[in-house]
Amino acid sequence: MLVLKNKLFTLYIKILSTLLKLIPVKKGRICILNGSGYSGSNGLAMYKYLKEEQDYEDVWLIENFPSSHLPFKVWFKIASAEVILGTHDPYKVSKKQAYIQLWHGVPLKRMGFLAKNIEKSSIEVSHKHWGKTVIYITSSSDTYDTLMSACEGITNDKFIHLGFPRNDFFNIDEAKKTRRRQELERLFEPIIIENKPRILFYLPTFRMEDNNELLSEMLKAGNIFGLSDFDQDDFEAVLERENIIIVAKLHPVEEKKVNTEALNKLKHMKIIDGDWLRGNEHDLYEYLAVTDALITDYSSVYFDYLLMNKPLLFLVNDLQNYNTNRGFLLNPYRTFAPGLVAEDWHTFERALIQVFRVNLQDERNRVKEIIYQDEYLESSASEQIWEQLIQKLI
Repeated sequence: MLVLKNKLFTLYIKILSTLLKLIPVKKGRICILNGSGYSGSNGLAMYKYLKEEQDYEDVWLIENFPSSHLPFKVWFKIASAEVILGTHDPYKVSKKQAYIQLWHGVPLKRMGFLAKNIEKSSIEVSHKHWGKTVIYITSSSDTYDTLMSACEGITNDKFIHLGFPRNDFFNIDEAKKTRRRQELERLFEPIIIENKPRILFYLPTFRMEDNNELLSEMLKAGNIFGLSDFDQDDFEAVLERENIIIVAKLHPVEEKKVNTEALNKLKHMKIIDGDWLRGNEHDLYEYLAVTDALITDYSSVYFDYLLMNKPLLFLVNDLQNYNTNRGFLLNPYRTFAPGLVAEDWHTFERALIQVFRVNLQDERNRVKEIIYQDEYLESSASEQIWEQLIQKLI
């Protein structure tokens, strides 16, 4: 039965591809293939800019891409677009289309040619596909060029230092910042009204690549940090004493495993998911813009957070295992982690106490200067991509 399904699916893809190539490209149509949802999305940021700032009508945001299970009317929009912008693996239907790669993060972990867990044949296919499909890749620095090229074999002429649209969400006006903070604070009422605590965001990377059964069991118990020695009572006491609340957003795969009932018992930590962000119609980065510090592990979100010059706390209780199985492009890891680093519950507890007391601004600036070059920061990335790339292509 499975073999038959696979054969039928292969046939479906061949027929679909043939039909899509018959669709003529429409002058000026823009399609944004967004695989990042509302979680630091270059696609969403670019779409909002074109609709709200440029009042551009013929632009379409295609969610949850890549996916083959899309209605034909959606495929029609993709096939008829003159310019396609994407956040994940590049895709276009015909040579008449121009594809701009926005990607979805700064490469910290190994991928592509440098991946430890991908077959060489698959990497070669991907490399050829990138070469044929992508005409421009938005970048933030020479370092970013080097990392992406090492992983995907991209030539220098494709990189354009215009930045990443997702970071434009950090620059929302003060009225919007006030509303975003109020939306987070409402998760914690009445605590927030009484104490006006500082807000930390916990954003770990995807941690289930090796089918981590131990982490899966911890998530079911409400232990989202994956700490074997985690003490929930001590955790609550520390947060109360330090006047801290934590908002957590996990990877969608991990969200489904979490015991939300156990988490809801905590007064000083709440978890949000993709549905919460979509319901509020705001990107995750708009909420990051109003936080006081970030807790993460190996997620490249912290590179973007450096632009706000706020404290960072790295919880890396599986550092050795992660480095062995997935690996880093930037090593040693601690050299590129400009914040307090915790490896177990006791060091995490101390870091929560020290996070606003220790000044690590120089360390943050050092890493920021490696990842970001000043010239592109002068105006919004979305605006620069529109003016310097898209307008020249349509």
